Amino acid sequence: MHIFDKETYFQGGWALVAEQLPYAGGAAKSILLDRALGISDDENIEKQNVAPPADDDRISIVFCGEGGSQNGRMAELLNSAAKDNLPLLMLVIDNGRAINTFTPDIATNSNVYEQGKHYGVPGLLVDGLNAGDVAKAGKAVIDYVRSGKGPAILQVHTYRFNGHSPADPEHERGRKEEKMWARAEQDPIKKFEATYIEKGVFTAEELKAARKEVLAEVKASVKFADESPMPPE
Repeated sequence: MHIFDKETYFQGGWALVAEQLPYAGGAAKSILLDRALGISDDENIEKQNVAPPADDDRISIVFCGEGGSQNGRMAELLNSAAKDNLPLLMLVIDNGRAINTFTPDIATNSNVYEQGKHYGVPGLLVDGLNAGDVAKAGKAVIDYVRSGKGPAILQVHTYRFNGHSPADPEHERGRKEEKMWARAEQDPIKKFEATYIEKGVFTAEELKAARKEVLAEVKASVKFADESPMPPE
């Protein structure tokens, strides 16, 4: 959660529900200000009196759950983003739970992608089980925002295989059977692998080799983290 990477403009996460939403609006506004003022960042991520490149297509992307999207900050963000035509994409991860509460129990309408209608902000709903559909929908909304038409919402429906945190029990709120089913039938990685092996995009042996390569990279990253010094206080 508390990770920040200045070089890639990654602002990490917030402990408070939906706290990231207004920050995303500010980030999108800063892109427009750079263009209007003719300033950009140097190699040290400090502002300089050099205009952004003519093909500057930066946008701000913010992640939020469908539960957190019921927060009032979402309405505030939609209003300000629409009014200022901000280059902003709101990516909603819809796993059916607001922490451990069934979302329909706290939301009259779980279709977050429709929340922008009042503000003229379009939205799409996509099945997170299908990686191909998610990629297509993601490209569509990003192209829309980058074209200068304003903000958009992408809601990705999926399932949470584990609890909200490692402390949550496997049987949280009677979900043990649901999670067992989701792991077996709704795993997008398994679906992706099966689909594209069947289509001949890659073979089972190529997939096995790719997994080995990825696992080695993950282990190397963990080793680097373990051996790195603690950050300064």
